[in-house]
Amino acid sequence: MLEKLSEILRKATDRIANAIFLDKNIVDSIIRDLQRALIEADVNILLVKEISDRIRKSALDERIKGLEKKEHIIKLLHDELSGILGEYRQLKLQKKQNRIMFLGLYGAGKTTTVAKLGNYFSKRGNKVALVGLDTHRLAAAEQLKQLAEKHKLSYFIEADGKNPLKIWKKYEKKLKDFNVVLIDTAGRMHTAKNLLKEIEKIVRVCKPDVKIFVGESITGNDAIEQAKSFNWSIGIDGIILTKADIDEKGGTALSVGYVTKKPILYLGTGQEHDAIEVFDKKKFIKRLGL
Repeated sequence: MLEKLSEILRKATDRIANAIFLDKNIVDSIIRDLQRALIEADVNILLVKEISDRIRKSALDERIKGLEKKEHIIKLLHDELSGILGEYRQLKLQKKQNRIMFLGLYGAGKTTTVAKLGNYFSKRGNKVALVGLDTHRLAAAEQLKQLAEKHKLSYFIEADGKNPLKIWKKYEKKLKDFNVVLIDTAGRMHTAKNLLKEIEKIVRVCKPDVKIFVGESITGNDAIEQAKSFNWSIGIDGIILTKADIDEKGGTALSVGYVTKKPILYLGTGQEHDAIEVFDKKKFIKRLGL
């Protein structure tokens, strides 16, 4: 993960540090190459501009020379990216029941992520229930059932259910026995207004404590736009990026929090039942070589 983004930032700082003469034309050339590479790595265009402006200002600061300049720029980038990624925020469970709802597009890995987090919380002594409210995808209930049984988790589904609100109301009393309730919802396009209206109703009825957007790290700016739309429509509380283990670019992870101002909570890192990790911004920035 992050190989491409790390290489981009390293090359830019090396060129600035190694330049014998560093006038405005050379800096502009380096910045143009950097901008092009960052955009190819799926970094949000506004973030590209912000990073570029910061590097340009430091590169042209005549008070800072050679390797000292490179170190200064690396520190500047480190601090800038740390600020963009926001305060480290782990998903902390409350003493009362915790209702966590998962939202996103078709095929982003919501159901698998629900099961992974169910396993994660169960191993830490919580009584976990998985609730299937995806009535759009034919195999959704069966998939959730299989994953729940594999992880020895309680689950509540309706194999042929048509109305997610009726499914929720049917099991609502039984769910009181669990301190962690993970709610799987149907995938929906962020541009489909009728489906977004449906999820708004589901949110009002289920009253989740936390709403998490699940998106694929490898889809770049598409995932960023999706997260932005869901946040505007229902207000998300955090983000999980799946397939982070095969994301060589890294731009989505950097940009999605910048655009939504919401924290990345977890990264999906493979197909195994425990292949999910808490997002650690210090580790993320270290992987970038900063």
